[in-house]
Amino acid sequence: MVKKIRRRVEITSETLMAFPMVLPLAVVAGEGRKAAPFGSVSPSWRLTDFFEEHFGLEVLAGNRAMDVRDYAAWDLKNRPSEIVSVHGEAKSIPIPIPEGDAPPADFRVGIVPCVAVLTRDRKKDFARLAEEGFDEVSGTVLKRILEEGMGLVPGLDRVFFLPPIHARVLDKALAHLEAVVHDACRGSGLPVPGPFPSVSQAVMRDIPEGEVVRPSTPPS
Repeated sequence: MVKKIRRRVEITSETLMAFPMVLPLAVVAGEGRKAAPFGSVSPSWRLTDFFEEHFGLEVLAGNRAMDVRDYAAWDLKNRPSEIVSVHGEAKSIPIPIPEGDAPPADFRVGIVPCVAVLTRDRKKDFARLAEEGFDEVSGTVLKRILEEGMGLVPGLDRVFFLPPIHARVLDKALAHLEAVVHDACRGSGLPVPGPFPSVSQAVMRDIPEGEVVRPSTPPS
């Protein structure tokens, strides 16, 4: 019997890590429109460039917004290092299109899967961004990226979003986003959407805090 020896990786302040993140968003169709698009966020490398240019952070983003239930069932959410190894150079995470995807509705809520690539010490920069939110300039730029990427009508359809947050606390982010959307709808006289979806804590418990980034294996 051959005993397999596992190599222990020492994690230091300089070790590059992959952290599973989510960018929560909600879309409300404009008055008089039967539906607002929801799904494709193309080209998603614009999101990567946005976080690099405005915050000096490397963030790989999915090319689609996912329904929360689809994200909960997505196997790769638990393997951020693999995502970086396979899709890092493309600056985009390909998200599968669910079978029988529902047609656009007047309201949709979901998340854009992301992976932050940074040292453990820089993780606090994301915590600061999540706490302080986007300033007027960066928020306007990201709003434009999402509107153009998803095919929304500026000034008519409304997109709400929060800064990327660790996937383990997705439920907390959705609750915050729900409060933001409800306050905005009440303030503008729009119908208030129903309860936002939630995710079982048992599902999110398996998501790692972060994984050491390993280089992709060159083709043989």
